[in-house]
Amino acid sequence: MTELEKAQTMLFMIIRNNIVMPKGIELGKNEEEINEMAYNTMLETYTMINFDRAFESYKQGKQKYLERSKSQA
Repeated sequence: MTELEKAQTMLFMIIRNNIVMPKGIELGKNEEEINEMAYNTMLETYTMINFDRAFESYKQGKQKYLERSKSQA
C-alpha cells in the first residue's frame, strides 16, 4: 500500500466511523450501504476544501508538534 493509499484509507475511515456510520446505523443501513455513503461523502469533501489553506494549517500543526516533541525530549 502506498502512502497515498494509506492517507485515502485513513480519510475514508475517519469519515465512515465518525460521520456516516452513526447515521447509517440509525437509518438501518447495512455495511455495504454505509461504505458507499462514506465514499460519496469523501468525494464531496474534496470539493469543499481549500487545499492551499489546509496545507498551511497542516504544516503549522506539524511544526508545533515537532517543537513540543523536541522540548519534551
